[in-house]
Amino acid sequence: MRHRLVLSYEALSDALSPDQIIQRMNQAVLSTVRDLGGPAIELLADCSGVLILLAAGFLVFRTFRERYLLAWILGWSFYLLYRVATASFSLITPPGWLIAVSQGAYAGAIALFVAAILLYTRTLKYFMPLAVAGVAATSLAVAR
Repeated sequence: MRHRLVLSYEALSDALSPDQIIQRMNQAVLSTVRDLGGPAIELLADCSGVLILLAAGFLVFRTFRERYLLAWILGWSFYLLYRVATASFSLITPPGWLIAVSQGAYAGAIALFVAAILLYTRTLKYFMPLAVAGVAATSLAVAR
């Protein structure tokens, strides 16, 4: 990574080498993880798989440009929001709105995954009932 760093004038005037900058970055990340402890590592472990699937969805969409992939990507985005919100419950005492957002995001993610399947199989006759059920489930999850 050091060969990709372009030093700023400030770093050059302080006589910093790329190795020193990388060392400072590593120390900052490690001190943050150490301060947050286990919950930060748990959050990273929980969300890394979803981020990989989301990135793969973007790459496949960029290649094939299929409409169902947009619903698939949105579904993974909503699921990532759900995972981040629920993983943060161990870091903070969650306010009521965060619980509502996480439950609504989960219901929305499920509806979007089903919408992606319907778009892929071209069974659009079930799309309107899915939309009604998805909005109802998301509304109930948020209201709960």
